[in-house]
Formats: sequence, structure tokens, C-alpha cells
Amino acid sequence: MTKKATFLKHIIILVGPKGSGKTTLSRTLASNLGIQYFDVEKHLIETIRANKIDGDDLPNHGFDIEETEIRTILANESAVVFEATGSSEYFPHYYNMYAKEFSVLPIKLVCSYETCLERISKRGLVDNF
Repeated sequence: MTKKATFLKHIIILVGPKGSGKTTLSRTLASNLGIQYFDVEKHLIETIRANKIDGDDLPNHGFDIEETEIRTILANESAVVFEATGSSEYFPHYYNMYAKEFSVLPIKLVCSYETCLERISKRGLVDNF
């Protein structure tokens, strides 16, 4: 008989294109469920600025930074919710790694190209890096 893994920590990942509503829904879920929301983009921007990380080092290193913070959150909390576009070549590796250790619930957001583009254009151009 195969034992089913029991996970005590939970990760909810909202996956979708920019402008699909990931941040809004992540914050709403966190608030309604009483769990920690992790703003990945904000954390990466702050870490890059504080440590003067070179853009060439960012793609994989960015996921390492994200993983460290997620593990820190889950050391103190039972669950975390965050968003991702899922478009990076590194995303499947980290997703599978999390799934081996935590209960992971991916939520795919579908939104029309036109709606995403309209939402993004309303944000204005911001030089985050």
C-alpha cells in the first residue's frame, strides 16, 4: 500500500499573463483566507536594488531569491499565496520542487489579450529596475 504524503504547509500560485488580475486575486485570497501574501515582484526589485544584482544573473537567481523568501514565510506561516507568469524556463523546476515538499495549488488565470493589454497600459511605464 502506498502512503499518501501529508503536507502541513500550503502554497497557492496564481499563474497568468501580466494584466490578468493575478495580484488583485492573490491579495483577495490572502485576505479572505487569512494567509500570507508574498509580492514577488516587489521583493525582487528591493533585493536587486539593495544588492546591486546584475541583470545577467537575475533569471535563475531571481527564483533563488523567491524560494528563500517563500521558505522563510512558510517557516512561520501555514500557507502563502503569490503570483507568477509561469513563462520562465525555470518555473517548472521550482514548481516541481515546491510540489515535493508542500501542498501546491496552481490557479491558472485566463484573460483576453486585449484586456491584459488595456490593464497594463493603464499602469503606465515604470522603470522598476
